[in-house]
Amino acid sequence: MSDGSGSDDEFWNTIGEDVDQDSHEIIALSPGRSVRGRKRTAAQAGLSSDAEEVSANPSTHGSLTPATPSPAPRQGVNNRNLAAVARRFATQKKLRTEQARELEEFTTDTLTVQNIKLYGRLMALENRIEKIVVSQPPFEITKHLEENLTLYSNAVFYSSKLAAYKGSVALNHEITKRMRWGIPPGLEHNAAEWKKIKRKVQDIITQIRGAAKKEIKDSVSAADHLEHWDIFCLTEKLLRKNTRCKVTTPVMARVALWRNVFLKHQGENFWDKIDSRLRKLRKDCDTQEKLTRAFKRILKKDQDDHRERSDYRHLVDEDAISDVQLRVDEDIAAASRLMTSATNADDEEAVEVDDEAQDGETPGGCSARPSRRSSAGPAGGGEEHDGL
Repeated sequence: MSDGSGSDDEFWNTIGEDVDQDSHEIIALSPGRSVRGRKRTAAQAGLSSDAEEVSANPSTHGSLTPATPSPAPRQGVNNRNLAAVARRFATQKKLRTEQARELEEFTTDTLTVQNIKLYGRLMALENRIEKIVVSQPPFEITKHLEENLTLYSNAVFYSSKLAAYKGSVALNHEITKRMRWGIPPGLEHNAAEWKKIKRKVQDIITQIRGAAKKEIKDSVSAADHLEHWDIFCLTEKLLRKNTRCKVTTPVMARVALWRNVFLKHQGENFWDKIDSRLRKLRKDCDTQEKLTRAFKRILKKDQDDHRERSDYRHLVDEDAISDVQLRVDEDIAAASRLMTSATNADDEEAVEVDDEAQDGETPGGCSARPSRRSSAGPAGGGEEHDGL
C-alpha cells in the first residue's frame, strides 16, 4: 500500500505544480461537489491554513463560497499559436524572410500598436501608388479606342430617339466613361488627359455631320426630282460606313426630316435648324401618338417629292436592331428620364416658392418674383421617341 500511496502523492504534487505554473486558470468547485481521491493539504495546494479551515468546515463560515473568476487564455500558449499561424501564412503567400519576421512580431503587438502599423502601411502604399501614376507615360488614344468611339458615336447620331444633334457630345462622354474600352481607371478625373478623348469625340461627330450633310446634298443634286435618291437609298448610304445601324422606318423618317430642312437651310446652321424643328414637333405633339403621326407625314412627303422605289419595303426589317444600337437607345432613354426628373424637381421647388410668396413677400421680407417655366423643357431633352 505504501507504493500506491506514494504514487498518489506524486500525482497531486504534479497537479499543484501545474496550478502554480499557470496562475490564470483556477479550478473552483461549487458547494456539494466532491473530488474522488485523496485530499490535498493546504501546503500541497499552496493555500493558507485559514483556507484549509474553510474548506474543512464550510458550515462554520456561513454561505461563504470562493468567487469564480472567468478563465483567461494562456498568454504564452496563445502567442505561440499566433506565431505558428503567422509563419504558415508567410509561407503560403511566399513572403520574404524579413517580411515573415515582421509578421510574426506583429502578433505580439497590442491592438493599438497594430492599428498604427496598419494605418502607416496604408499611407506608404498610397505614396507608392501616386508615384506609379505620375510616372506613367502620357495617355494616347489607341486604335481600338478610336474604333469604338466612332462606332458608338454613329449609333448615337443615327438613333431615332436622339432629342438634339448638337447636344449629343455629352451623351457620348457618358457612354465612354461606362464602356471604358481600355481607358485607364480614373482618367476622367485628369482634366488634361480626358480632354484628349473629348476632342476626339468632337472630331468624330463633326465628321459624321459633315458626311451626312454631303450625302443629303448629293441625293438632291439632280435637276429632275425623279433622279433624286429615294429615302431608302439615302438612309442606306448614310448607315453603310462605320456603323452597325439598320435601316428602319423611324430612321428613314429622321433622314427625311434632315432632307426637308436641307432644302430650306443649307448653311452652317443646318443642324441647329434641325434641332429647332425637333423641339417644335415635341411642343406641338403632346402625345406619343401625335408625334408618330407627324413623322409618318414627313416620311410620306419625302416619298412624294423624290423618287420612290416600290421594292424597298421588303428590305426593311423593323426588328433588325443591333446590340450596339439597342444599348445606345437605352442610354438615350435613361438620359431623357434623368433630365425629365430634374425638370420636375425644379418645377416642384418653384411651386413651393410660389406658395410661400402668395402674399407678395418671401419669408425673408423680400418681394417674390414669379417663377418662369420654360415650355421647351430640358435642353435637348424631353420625349424624343419617334415611335414609328
